Amino acid sequence: MARGLRPIAGTAPIAVAAVAGAVLAGLALRTVLPEATLLLLFTVAVLIAAVLSGVMAGLVAAILGFLAFNFVFVEPRFTFSVAEGRDTLTLALLLFAGLLTGSLAGRLKEEAEAARRRAAVLEALAAFSNRLGRADGPDDVLAAMADTLAGSLEGSALVLARRGQGLTTVAAAPAAIRPDPEDEAAAERVIRLGAEAPRPAAGWPGARFEFRPFETGEERLAVGFAGPAGRPIAEEGARVAAAVLAQAAGALDRLHSEAAAAEARATAERERFRAALVSSISHDLRTPLASILGAVTSLRELGDRMPPQARDELLEAIEAETRRLARFVANLLDMTRIEAGLEPRREPVDLADLAASVVHRARRSFPGGDFRLILPASGVPLVSADPALLEQVLFNLIENAVKFSPPAAPIAVELAARPEGVEMAVCDRGPGIPAADRERIFEPFRVSSGTAGSGTGLGLAVCRGIVTALGGTIVAGEAPGGGARLSVMLPVEGAKP
Repeated sequence: MARGLRPIAGTAPIAVAAVAGAVLAGLALRTVLPEATLLLLFTVAVLIAAVLSGVMAGLVAAILGFLAFNFVFVEPRFTFSVAEGRDTLTLALLLFAGLLTGSLAGRLKEEAEAARRRAAVLEALAAFSNRLGRADGPDDVLAAMADTLAGSLEGSALVLARRGQGLTTVAAAPAAIRPDPEDEAAAERVIRLGAEAPRPAAGWPGARFEFRPFETGEERLAVGFAGPAGRPIAEEGARVAAAVLAQAAGALDRLHSEAAAAEARATAERERFRAALVSSISHDLRTPLASILGAVTSLRELGDRMPPQARDELLEAIEAETRRLARFVANLLDMTRIEAGLEPRREPVDLADLAASVVHRARRSFPGGDFRLILPASGVPLVSADPALLEQVLFNLIENAVKFSPPAAPIAVELAARPEGVEMAVCDRGPGIPAADRERIFEPFRVSSGTAGSGTGLGLAVCRGIVTALGGTIVAGEAPGGGARLSVMLPVEGAKP
């Protein structure tokens, strides 16, 4: 009974105020307005009450207006008696018109409110869809789902999961809301049975939320939601909640598919890397080892009978192939460190001194090469780097230039101060690097398709891994006058990362 009277109690103040206003206006204008016009004041009062508070307020105002007009304006006044028959008809028409006006105006009000709510829900669902498109993981999806449920239902929502021996709130809107023991009991049933847990009837103890099961692909969650001030949701709200849960489930499926695809790509890349590594080792170790073995066999078999010049040539070949093996093994070790997550040490490094040392080493390693070091007259600032790793980067770049340059072609090492840091570049006079390959050559075991040189394809991959770990960048481009230009940009010592 009390539940049925709640709508009347909620709208009565507006209806009473509207009718009271009509009575006061009628008393003030009674001497100047005909009785028919006074009737319109009460019709307007009914209309105002219905527009402000809906059908129930309009109907209450119609009945109150009928009684008030009879009591105040119909003879004998201040009684509910009716002296003349025509006044009875007038009152009947007033009541009929009031009820009709209140009903129609109230329905228009409620339909307008329903349309507004539907528009708000559609807007919320569109925003929810956009937010799901930007979600990076399941936690983002669950948080967006709770926010959208609470906003669309103009209430509250939470998502519960079983963690260990109890339940944990993984998302909630408003954020401070937490389940009480009855809520947790209902959520436990939902998670265990996979069935919905509706709210108990009004006046009965139980959960504050209506709970529904939600599958993430890894576990079952309990999603709870309630309307304004904790009230149960209507049928329309239930449809909205179902739509939100369906969108969230689709977003989780997308994330799982993307994660599976990424894992498949990573697995394929690891397999490709492993196969390329085995192929590279079998080729790049076998070739120099065969040369060394052949030279050593010749020295052992011929002994003193071998001419001194031939002996020196074989020893030089052994030394060159041994150095080649050492560089290859060093690149393999560096690549392994990079794959494991390289953490370089940092200290102030003078690039001019480091470049001079590496160029000197290159002249010893590649006799006959024309290596040029070009420094700006004003010098370059110190950089923050690991000097040993940086030497390896520069030497790999020079070795790459030697590999793809004509014999005795000049190879320049250039240093320059730039606004974004210090640039260290190696320029050659080789065939250059096609634009399509300028990013690909930094991948492990990749070489430019536009060159005839051979190699493991590890050197430039090692360079990128080291430079990235040092907080710098490395790019490939075209050298002035033709050839390739590989440029490293490093942060200045003391600069903020």
